[in-house]
Amino acid sequence: MAEQTTGLLKKAQSLLAESTPSFDVWAVRSGFKHAGIFQLHTPKSAATEIGGGYYCMAEAVGFSVKTIASSLSTKQFWDATLSKAFEWQCFSKEFNELLPFLDLFGDDIRQSIDSLYFLPFKDKTTPLFLVIAEFEDDDDITLPDSAECARKLSAIVEFENNEEKRLLEMENRISKGISKSSANLLILSLKSCVEKTIQNMEIWRKMSKIDMVDRIEMKAHILRAVSFCALTLLDPMFPTPNCIHIGANGELKLILFANDEPDEEAVSFHIAHSLSSLLGEDASKKILLLSAGICQNKKGAGAFLKKG
Repeated sequence: MAEQTTGLLKKAQSLLAESTPSFDVWAVRSGFKHAGIFQLHTPKSAATEIGGGYYCMAEAVGFSVKTIASSLSTKQFWDATLSKAFEWQCFSKEFNELLPFLDLFGDDIRQSIDSLYFLPFKDKTTPLFLVIAEFEDDDDITLPDSAECARKLSAIVEFENNEEKRLLEMENRISKGISKSSANLLILSLKSCVEKTIQNMEIWRKMSKIDMVDRIEMKAHILRAVSFCALTLLDPMFPTPNCIHIGANGELKLILFANDEPDEEAVSFHIAHSLSSLLGEDASKKILLLSAGICQNKKGAGAFLKKG
């Protein structure tokens, strides 16, 4: 009976996950070309500079590493700038309302932003913030109902933060793939190219005054966000039963099912091309794709994904 209950629970989780789109899919369906979610983090050292916590863009669509890194901002800033009500809050260049927000975006786009739309959601005390950026040459944006949008985003964030759900999906893929061929295990490292991009940014130079523990933590959040964005960009390249999963420290784990070993140079080239909008053309060429061997069984392939 216990096994039957567990099986039914897993089936229910899978069905619910399938009905909840990823953030990037939701943004495209909604007609948003540039969108992101700011998430609050509590600093480990409780340093006075960011003692109240800081926000960082945890997910992004259409934004580059420069914007994700620039999105680091204090809780005090958001408390003083936006209402926490689950309602759309709009700011326009036409009415000179964008200045307080421009530093949250990379220097590659900030001057081209025409309007910004923010929506707090999930928690009224310490909300997450959706941001939609509209550029001068974009079509006019149609904003969905704020309450319904907040509910949908809360569900999306809850599922995307659910590691168990993601791994369950990967296990299902592995089961299909391993029945046909061996699993080629690859590790994609973004750490070096991301760090080289952000180390020369003005915001990162300002971080020199912040406690080292907090700086390391902030960099980890940036790497995680970039990795998640890279995953959403690359996922269409590796359809079922192939797998792609976020590892630790700016790594993505790849499992490719093929009778022949994949051409790593060709795979690396296509990955770099797909990530050029996120990382920048030069930085994307510095990604590292490493072989982690070949696995013949489901258990070993699953362990590869789960291991840090």
